Amino acid sequence: MSEKENKLKKGSSKDLGAALKETTTKGNESPGNSSPLLQKLKGKLPILTENEKDEVLELRDLEPAPAKECIHHQKKFMYYCESCEEPICDHCSMLGPHNNQLHRINTLGDAYKSRVMMIHKMISTSLLTKRDQLIAQLYRIDHRIEEIKQVKTIIERDIKTEFSGVLERLRVAEGVKLTVLNHDIAILHRDIERINDIVRVVNKLTGDNAEPLEFLLKCQKINDMIEFTLTKPFNEKITVDAKDLPKELIEKRDKIDKINVVQTVVKMKDELVFEMIKEHEAQKVIVVGNITKAAQVEINEWTKLTDKFSDALKNFHKICFYCGCVLDERNVNSACNFNNRTILAAGFGYTVNVPERTWHGTRRHFYGHAKPEVTRGGKLHRVGIDAETAHKDEVVFRNQYQMFLEVLLSKVRKYCLEKQIKVEKVFSDHDKNKTGFVTHIAFVYLLNDQCSVSLADIEKFKTILDPENTGKIPYAELVKMINNPKYLAEYQAAH
Repeated sequence: MSEKENKLKKGSSKDLGAALKETTTKGNESPGNSSPLLQKLKGKLPILTENEKDEVLELRDLEPAPAKECIHHQKKFMYYCESCEEPICDHCSMLGPHNNQLHRINTLGDAYKSRVMMIHKMISTSLLTKRDQLIAQLYRIDHRIEEIKQVKTIIERDIKTEFSGVLERLRVAEGVKLTVLNHDIAILHRDIERINDIVRVVNKLTGDNAEPLEFLLKCQKINDMIEFTLTKPFNEKITVDAKDLPKELIEKRDKIDKINVVQTVVKMKDELVFEMIKEHEAQKVIVVGNITKAAQVEINEWTKLTDKFSDALKNFHKICFYCGCVLDERNVNSACNFNNRTILAAGFGYTVNVPERTWHGTRRHFYGHAKPEVTRGGKLHRVGIDAETAHKDEVVFRNQYQMFLEVLLSKVRKYCLEKQIKVEKVFSDHDKNKTGFVTHIAFVYLLNDQCSVSLADIEKFKTILDPENTGKIPYAELVKMINNPKYLAEYQAAH
């Protein structure tokens, strides 16, 4: 680590502050005064281009100008217009153009004090701080230049005897890096000199024998130049690095030793990887095709079987038109004690199918599909028969009706598993208040649209879950039936 780098880390800020103070206090003696580092680097600075020279502010415009009189009344300046930021005479405040409420009039002394305080505050809090940063950047760049030269010397000693062309390219790379860094030094030096000139002019205009009017005339321009200097950015990060200088000799030696082996290995790996990818893709297509085909066949078979049993169950689910008994082995050939009249009342009968008039009074059963009101809630509702017979018929009817519902639930369960539908989430999303109930309209829509259940089958679910037709359906019970096949029997037993 160089001596200059140690000095920078241990206390360069203090030395820089002293140098800046010296520059500030001696600014009136010579515009070229600066810190020892600036003097050291002065001979190293590159010549600025014409465009860069145009960017430098002309600080000589801040030199004191002779006092002027009011251009409107040829009177001596007595006041200062804060709104227009220009000195005025007493006639301007009475006769115009500064004689209305839009103009804030102040005395020259008060205007002078406020602006002196403002300028000094900007210099002490911001401008001098930036000068410290610029000078510190000069230290870092100077150290980086030395580091680059050292690394260059080491590399040059290794390649000098073998490749003159490599050495020449190294020198070119070094020149490019040094040019960039010297250009940064020139810009930083120019900014520091600008700050020193501003400080010198302000000290001169605000000294013991300074004229307030002269300062006020130049205050706005001083402020503009300070703002320009403060807002002008500088790159704190040194992008030029000594480590990326070309090391072609080492690279060439390594390449010569390894290129043949690497090429052979790469070629072998490419062939191996290509064959593996090709084989994997072929196997993947075969496996996916077989699984998809087998799964589709299985799904189709289960669908056909479910539809078959569902249709068969519907055909066997019949009751007697006259007495309402269930079609089974016990009742199929027995006499119907309720079919003893040739004339029936209007609306009489338990089935949708109606027998011919010649069937009335024959004491024979006529079986058909039950009316919806007869099978409300999955139970058989009949009157006019003894309790024991009604209980037996109801048990047989409920068992057959339960089988039908279980087949229907299995279809819904299978469809939801195939489509990866979460029934509970489907209903809960429409239950904003989390009451556990949905309306009949929402219930029909969700089952038909999301679960592909027919409207006729939905009506059967409605009769089970809402037998009293309250308008609200507890969807949690249906979710349990779908997820747990045994829950249907538990629910019917409880209700």
